[in-house]
Amino acid sequence: MRAWRKKGTLLEPLSDLHKDEVRLLGLELGLPDQVVYRQPFPGPGLGIRIIGAIEAADFSDRHAVETGLREFSDRDTSIHLLPFRTVGVQGDDRTYKHVAAITTNGEPQWDRYMDLAAEIPKTIREINRVIFMFGEQVDRRRSLFDSVVRTSGTPGVVDTLREADDVVNQAMISHGLLRKLAQEPVILTPVQVDDQAAGRLLVIRPFVTNDFMVGMAAVPGSETLPLSALEAQREAALSVRGIGRFGIDLTGKPPGTVEWE
Repeated sequence: MRAWRKKGTLLEPLSDLHKDEVRLLGLELGLPDQVVYRQPFPGPGLGIRIIGAIEAADFSDRHAVETGLREFSDRDTSIHLLPFRTVGVQGDDRTYKHVAAITTNGEPQWDRYMDLAAEIPKTIREINRVIFMFGEQVDRRRSLFDSVVRTSGTPGVVDTLREADDVVNQAMISHGLLRKLAQEPVILTPVQVDDQAAGRLLVIRPFVTNDFMVGMAAVPGSETLPLSALEAQREAALSVRGIGRFGIDLTGKPPGTVEWE
């Protein structure tokens, strides 16, 4: 392939098109929605949606970050530092920072959580992504997870994500979200829930944008992401062996990129 490029014998007429332009071309060609609006995989495919880890990411300011996150918590909501990093955009720079997770025992307050997802990365520079994690609220006085499961693109890990990606996307399609969401990556993290036998944390990234350069997370309960559709995706994900908890990325771009890696 590289040799062909050097010789000028490889033709790539679509190589300069962005995702939104490829979709417009597909519509012009009369391709069906299932083809034009399918959730696109990046070049490496599902591999880029597996957050690889050998050990928990640590840094000197961890205590200060955890203290700062507790200031955003209250009796009904706790916010925790997760032990791995993801890619983001803060200022003019690409960053590789940590994820914060919101948990609650009460009814999710989506408007407030969207505000927190915007405010926390501005206030705590070591955070570039905020998720809401369904399930029981975690005691705000302790770290949510102090360790990771050793994770790479092994067959078992890939199979778990492949199945989860399929059932989550089928739930999304059945609720008519194919055209409403620009993209919805499904991410497998190296974090296991408290009950180690239950499995890993899976996160969806429903994203709304016109050009993929900037955009926002779909707001749960909005026309773009009805609560019934979100619940269907949660139930589908938790039906997969190896998945123990489900989360949704609430971060805009910036500070979080569309993909996590």
